[in-house]
Amino acid sequence: MDETRGITQRISEEEIQRQLRFCAEIKRLQEDRSGGPPLACVQTFGCQQNVADSQRIMGMLRDMGCAFTQDPYEAGVVVLNTCAIRENAEK
Repeated sequence: MDETRGITQRISEEEIQRQLRFCAEIKRLQEDRSGGPPLACVQTFGCQQNVADSQRIMGMLRDMGCAFTQDPYEAGVVVLNTCAIRENAEK
């Protein structure tokens, strides 16, 4: 939900399936490479919704063949998940 405008956007089942196909294709491409899975680092700043969103993002990255690290300098993919809607995120 876009809290700034009160709009809820729904993603069609067709679009969800399209995104899942992309995840599967990226995973297949990663498996064809040697050297192990790419490392991803997801850092979350903000509220509980941000934590839940980061968990979803991590699930998608895992589905694409990524492993995880807490060190952004080791990672090939770094996601900083934050918002400025709530006071805690701004701090």
